[in-house]
Amino acid sequence: MNIRDLEYFLQVCEDKNIHKAAEKLFISPQGLSQTIKKIEKELGAEILKRTNYGVDLTDEGRVFAKHARQITEHMVFLNREIEQLANVETGQLFISISYGMFSFYKAKCILDFKALYPDITLEYREYTDKKAVESVWYGESDLALTYLPVDKERFRITPLNRNELFLVVNKKNPLSTKEHVSFGDLRDQRLILQNQEFVLHNFVKDQCKKHGFVPNIIFESNGVCMCNKLCRDNIGVTVSMKHVLEDIKAENLVLIPFEKRAYLDIVLISRLEMPETKEMKLYKDFILTYSQHF
Repeated sequence: MNIRDLEYFLQVCEDKNIHKAAEKLFISPQGLSQTIKKIEKELGAEILKRTNYGVDLTDEGRVFAKHARQITEHMVFLNREIEQLANVETGQLFISISYGMFSFYKAKCILDFKALYPDITLEYREYTDKKAVESVWYGESDLALTYLPVDKERFRITPLNRNELFLVVNKKNPLSTKEHVSFGDLRDQRLILQNQEFVLHNFVKDQCKKHGFVPNIIFESNGVCMCNKLCRDNIGVTVSMKHVLEDIKAENLVLIPFEKRAYLDIVLISRLEMPETKEMKLYKDFILTYSQHF
């Protein structure tokens, strides 16, 4: 088997369907099935089993998938290190960015970078916080703009900004008259939060735990703005950042600061063992300078 075979297999793992994976790989389902059979023959074990919805991994398949990912990742790193040694400029940069971050840095950030470096192809991809970090780890992106905490044993971390958190409530909520709140004030509130793919989710839950209660989370969203929209309709309260709320433009919402100021720290990350390309260094210098204006 070769790297291409591993990549084909991993696509099947992701889609759990031979036909869907084949479409994405631009090959026939028959050809993809033959690749899987070839791998199974070399391994001497079945790695996929059919289900009512497509295919799933066998126990042997899960072990093989883990090592296949590691091998393909290392090939990405190998190629990039060779490029570095050969002093080859890639001319492209893939950056993952956590949902809502564009509201903070604004689209002008992208335009300014492109104006400075027109020969660099810049591609942004918006993800949940967890996926943004994973995309760098798995070599899908060069850099990610996301929030702490991030594993410092795995990633090169460049601090950028601090985003203050506010409680967002409808004007009909009794809390709306308070100048400051604490996380203890959330005890009897219906809480709307981003889901566990976001750093903010665990941050709020941890703060509530420190105040001796489990928050009443009535809705979890994968969309940054959805929480604020539900507060606008007085469904519950949420914790958010001021720049995200500005996109909603709801006159019936109130932002209340916390007595003990609460923040999420914005960072730029890259994989620690991955050498920085010239393009990565240029972007890091650019975003560091750009962040000083906020």
